[in-house]
Amino acid sequence: MSIRAPERVEIPESEAPRERFARLLAIAIVIATLGVAGVEFLHSIAENHADAAGVQAQQLGVERQGQQARAIEQTHSDIDTFNLSRVQQTEEGVAFQEYLRPSVAPSSDQETEFTNANDRWRQLAALTLDLTSIKSDSPNGPEQDLFFPNAAYADATVASDRLFALEDAQNSEQHSWDALLSQYSVILTMLAISVYLFGLSLTLQRRVALFMTGFAITLVVISGLWTAGLQLARPTLASDGAADAYAQGNLLSSTQYNSPGISSLQAADADFTKAIGLRPDFAYAYLQRSQVRFLIGSPQRTESFVSITTNDALTASDADLQKAYDLGLRTKTLLNNLAANRLLLAIEDGQSSGYDQATDYLDQALAIDASDPLLYYNRSIADLGKGDTQGASVDLDTAIQHTLYLDVSKNTPRNDPAIESGLVNTQLTVLDILAAHRSDLRSEINQMKAHVVTGVELNAATPPSNHPQVSGVSLDVFPAQLQWVATIPNLNTAKDDVSAQWYHQAAPNLGWSVLNGVSGKVIPQPNGATPDRYFGLTDSLSTEGSCLPATGNYRVELYINGQLAATQTTAAPSLPALTAERVTDIGVGLCRPADWKPPTSGVFTGFNAGFTSPNGTAGVYLFHYAHVERSPGDTDQDVVTTFRDGLVKYLNDQKLLPGTATLGPAATSTGFLGMTTTARSYYTYAGGEALVSAGLMADGSVMLEVNFDTTDNFTAANATTLRVFDSAVLLG
Repeated sequence: MSIRAPERVEIPESEAPRERFARLLAIAIVIATLGVAGVEFLHSIAENHADAAGVQAQQLGVERQGQQARAIEQTHSDIDTFNLSRVQQTEEGVAFQEYLRPSVAPSSDQETEFTNANDRWRQLAALTLDLTSIKSDSPNGPEQDLFFPNAAYADATVASDRLFALEDAQNSEQHSWDALLSQYSVILTMLAISVYLFGLSLTLQRRVALFMTGFAITLVVISGLWTAGLQLARPTLASDGAADAYAQGNLLSSTQYNSPGISSLQAADADFTKAIGLRPDFAYAYLQRSQVRFLIGSPQRTESFVSITTNDALTASDADLQKAYDLGLRTKTLLNNLAANRLLLAIEDGQSSGYDQATDYLDQALAIDASDPLLYYNRSIADLGKGDTQGASVDLDTAIQHTLYLDVSKNTPRNDPAIESGLVNTQLTVLDILAAHRSDLRSEINQMKAHVVTGVELNAATPPSNHPQVSGVSLDVFPAQLQWVATIPNLNTAKDDVSAQWYHQAAPNLGWSVLNGVSGKVIPQPNGATPDRYFGLTDSLSTEGSCLPATGNYRVELYINGQLAATQTTAAPSLPALTAERVTDIGVGLCRPADWKPPTSGVFTGFNAGFTSPNGTAGVYLFHYAHVERSPGDTDQDVVTTFRDGLVKYLNDQKLLPGTATLGPAATSTGFLGMTTTARSYYTYAGGEALVSAGLMADGSVMLEVNFDTTDNFTAANATTLRVFDSAVLLG
């Protein structure tokens, strides 16, 4: 029996490629699926990092708020303790004054009593002062800090500023991880689609299957490359050095007014630049650096509202603001500053598109805070620049209402003259800049100036109708005071409203800026016996705590009953650069050379104060006798004369002058700190002279001032010592 071999089963050759194709698709599906798993693993890691960064940011935020509250509370305590020590030092001065009373005989028991009291108060004040970090001559003390206690609070916020920067870095890292998560989600979607397409290709005709497979492979390749690229750009937390530099930059910028020139601003710029270098996406550092760079070119470095700067500084500031905006920062401050910069650039460069850009930024800022008057003031400038006078008028009216009222809908008054004046002044400054470049708008600008002065300073929609003619305007510039004198017939000082807006131009290439503190509503005073002659005198020391610029030009605009009545310009006299000094325990402010320092002895808080040159040949002393004894029959003039003469004896006994002073000629003027009862005389000593002035205060106390220098310096034109005398003002 023969056995037949089985028939061979033949597989058609056409099926072989399809089988290979299926096997390749299976491998591709496995690879894509593994890719999904790998990306999902990376996605979970990124999610964990994002959650961790978010938690860390919240923890830093809580820590920052707690630290800030503790620091402010501690600073309050330090300031209160320091003020208590000043009160105790004042009591020491009071005890010393009691010792100086004429009725106290040198050998009496009262002398011992007063001396012991003086010693007790001195020791108590010293013990109290040991409990606070604030000292009179420390950088955050009243002698070094022009706006005391601002520097103390600035010091207290350094740690919280650092924590804010660390918190912001964590938030930035979280956002970066969130952005990475979004990309991983896209990659996962692409891989999922590729897996589906690989499976679908098994059921399709060859030509369509090949197309689908090719598309799926492309998705896998793109996903792989994309994933690999993301691993090279994984978010990393910025160095803590960025936060340190940011906090230090804030401290320097907030206390820059205490340093001469722009040295502190330049140091702050370097710190913010360092912070940006360590963390390029630090939007707040760009914002802060933009403000510093604006101030570097500005003569308004001590003002609350700043509008004047050089073109280079403006351009640098605007670039930083734009960078912060591009990084996603949308705070009201950023949007307003960006709008203000675009307005200034549009005015100076004549680019009308800048007005539209400013309007867009201001609208974004108003969406954040619709009650900020500064935003409406700036939008009125943008409207006027575009030629929309009606829109400018509406915005200006809205700005005035928000200036006067914290809540316009409830008519809640602001009651903050400093803020109201600052807003008026910055609006007048920008309008003045616009007028210098747009002669076609000068009439409208003058109307807007008068409107804002009337609306805010007079708070009157319809001012009195009397509009007297003004002539013969002259200006006087003192170290801390500005005075206008003018002939104003038919002026009724009881009914007519007068406002004097003082401008200063630091350099010919800069615009005119309105000066805070010396600008505003005034009550004109008769100027001697000349009929219809009036003057207005205002000082910057009692309001702003600063001396006036010693160079440049000054201009005044006089508004009477809401209309511009006169304007006059003068150049600053040849004044020495002086530093402001507010002796609050005595109640006098003055301007002194920067190198004049308090003497090391002979000064008692609440009684006297002094500042002398390094070599001791020049200086000023102030005395306030709160306890005044009168002999029977003494007139007010007798009192001030007696105290003037008695003070010279005290100066000689205490050796406070370079030599023993003897009476010289009487002073040609009797004016002293605006007091009506005064006594002034010159005294001489070997190689020098002293001017001793005394005046009777409204409360019956006596104020005295001693200015001394070498004979040559004392008699020179615009002598520094006499300029110091001219600068002295009473502080409220």
